[in-house]
Amino acid sequence: MDYSGLYHVDRRKKKSKAVLLFRQYFVPVVLVVAIAFLLQWTIRTLVFYPVRIDTDSMESFLKKGERVFLIYPRLAKLQTGDTVYVEHEGLNFLCTIVAGEGEIVQIINKSLFINHILKKDFSGISKDSTIFPSSISMRDNTGELLTGPGKFICLNNNWENIQDSRTWGTFSFDEIKGKVLFKKHS
Repeated sequence: MDYSGLYHVDRRKKKSKAVLLFRQYFVPVVLVVAIAFLLQWTIRTLVFYPVRIDTDSMESFLKKGERVFLIYPRLAKLQTGDTVYVEHEGLNFLCTIVAGEGEIVQIINKSLFINHILKKDFSGISKDSTIFPSSISMRDNTGELLTGPGKFICLNNNWENIQDSRTWGTFSFDEIKGKVLFKKHS
């Protein structure tokens, strides 16, 4: 007669209540947070990212301290009228593309000419009625600027702030770090 089955001992250890609660609640929460972080990092690295405005270069459109979301230029077709974030010689600022490849731009007495055709008169938005000759300042009068392949001419909305193509000429595609996708309303 075999009595081995009478005293059957279950050798598996019972899991403690803490281990069960850990697996049931903590692990899923950690996974959700990790996935959310990874998704957010991926979107910010590959698609768009926020930038706080620290200049008054786009005064009528954006105020200093506001936040905009930029899409990387490789994902967006850049065209005339787009507001872009430029990094040039250690400076970062926003400006609007006014001309693309192969166009000739000149500013004469605060008026913008593209391919010798008047496009916009900035004298109405300028806070200063004085018109400076190009020998004193490039603010109100410039020579002809010709854009080459992959080059853009960009101007600020704040006419008195000349951190734009009036000072530095054309900007390359590589200097444009993003196109304004939308701005965060305060």
